[in-house]
Amino acid sequence: MKGMEHWFEIGGELEIEDGGRIKIAELLKKVRESKGRFIALNDSDFLALSSQLRRRLQELDAILMNDKSMKVAGFNAALLVDLEQQESF
Repeated sequence: MKGMEHWFEIGGELEIEDGGRIKIAELLKKVRESKGRFIALNDSDFLALSSQLRRRLQELDAILMNDKSMKVAGFNAALLVDLEQQESF
């Protein structure tokens, strides 16, 4: 997290089993667009999200300033800490 007065900018990547990586911003966008458990990485590869991970990503997405920014209001900092401390995130 990087402080920006009363906002925090977040970032990061999720490591995928095959050694690939996906940025959190891109993953959140794909979760928003998907209807089910599977997220299309490209035309032939899909990522299966556990219901717990999907729920946590949706919680993170819900506190973002908007869907184009990875900024979170300072008063939501405690929620970020909770998400970060959970083992399965």
